[in-house]
Amino acid sequence: MTPHQSVQAEAQDGRAAVGRGRRSNADLVLGYVWSTDVSSVTDVMAACGLTRATVHSIFSDLVEWGWVREQPSQREAANRTGRPARRFSLAADAGQVLGVDVGEHSIKVALADLRGDVIAHRSVHDLTASTTARARLHHVGRLARDVTSEAPAGAGRVLATSVGVAAPVDGDGHIGFRSKSPVQYDEGFRLDREDLTAAVGGGPLLLANDANLAALGERWRGHARGVDHVVALLCGERLGAGVVDSGRLVLGRDGAAGEMYFLDHVAGVGAAHGVAMMARPWATEAQQCGRRTIIGDDAHCRGSVTAEAVFSAAAQGDVVAMEVLERLADRFARVCGILSTVLNPELVIFCGGVALAMEPLADAITERVQSLTYGPPRIACSTLGDAIVTTGAIRLALDHVQEHALDDTRAERLLR
Repeated sequence: MTPHQSVQAEAQDGRAAVGRGRRSNADLVLGYVWSTDVSSVTDVMAACGLTRATVHSIFSDLVEWGWVREQPSQREAANRTGRPARRFSLAADAGQVLGVDVGEHSIKVALADLRGDVIAHRSVHDLTASTTARARLHHVGRLARDVTSEAPAGAGRVLATSVGVAAPVDGDGHIGFRSKSPVQYDEGFRLDREDLTAAVGGGPLLLANDANLAALGERWRGHARGVDHVVALLCGERLGAGVVDSGRLVLGRDGAAGEMYFLDHVAGVGAAHGVAMMARPWATEAQQCGRRTIIGDDAHCRGSVTAEAVFSAAAQGDVVAMEVLERLADRFARVCGILSTVLNPELVIFCGGVALAMEPLADAITERVQSLTYGPPRIACSTLGDAIVTTGAIRLALDHVQEHALDDTRAERLLR
């Protein structure tokens, strides 16, 4: 039954209102179970305001439908002589979700259970701005097949896939193709939802901007947990912002909220280049001038000039690296000052693989931003690394699965 047909049925038959209330109660119970490791009937009664008989009945339905499993009983400490408390938990292997990050230089795919715990992940790197949309689709399909092949025997099917792309995505999940783009790689993201769905093997597919997914990931498993006013700033090669205001993502008219190309017009910034893109040329420039530096000397850097190599050298007191860090701090303090003045967030968090090494830069930005805005935000660096977008994608897919878990025809019939 479609939602429209359901509304019509309710208008024609007052008894359907009872069904709608029971569906609402079942959603409450399932949502509570989804948020806890193990739930007793007493826990759910207190949290959801339902009677014991209602909770028992709903748990019986949820077990029958495969969303919940009953755990071995344990006697409650205060009721050792009475009936053992019934305990339930989410059947985390009842299904799976895919989180996909389609970036300019890499594509990452992660398979997770219904708790969001990653079962398998795969990635491909060394893509370029000229990598075609067709080639990106091929990589997505191959990686999706690879990770799903690693699912444990007996695990449920993939129930939803969420794909993050480095392009604006509106509220209806449409990529905002631009007639005039400031970036070369835009053509490589002219991806079609149907083609993506076919590439990952079917099922509901959700599209979102990668920075918006970074914001979801941070609010789920990062520094932004419990924070309702956040800007998550993807900061590797180019800047992109996921904006959360009053706990809700801000998309804008065409999904372009958080696009950072206005920085082209800001003195002292001049472009939407990220931390990695700015650190490399500044450090290389100093090396080419013959200045003595240990940037790149660490064994793991192998002589390469990267943002991580700059931060490592700065931590060892290298003068050139410290000068680059100062220039980065000045530049990105201006960015944070603008975001703070316009959006007034509580937290600006730098995200992406480079963020793991950025703590010294965050401290320097914090010091400078105080004088650039009346309400300076807290500055932090994500600890989720380059998995930040797939983490947010998994969260978005799980939200979809939970919201529609009881849409099954059998469930709809029994909930009336």
